[in-house]
Amino acid sequence: MSHLTLNPESITTLVHEFYDAIRADPELGPVVNLAIGQHWTPHLARMVDFCSTPPPSVFSAPKTPPNSRPYHAASPPACNTASSAK
Repeated sequence: MSHLTLNPESITTLVHEFYDAIRADPELGPVVNLAIGQHWTPHLARMVDFCSTPPPSVFSAPKTPPNSRPYHAASPPACNTASSAK
């Protein structure tokens, strides 16, 4: 098993590679591309911030809102159907 050193650069790489794979997926790609459109740069920055934020504690505040449900509630019906089927 390989180990990944967690630092800002490795987290950024991981997030970008994850979304590259999602965007290339024949089923997921069209859904996320429709939802995010031309806003990939701010979305990826937001996801890097989210993944870089440690669990909340009394000494830290998350960089992003902890509840992403409002963002996903406005997703295309295919997203809402798939997530509600779980």
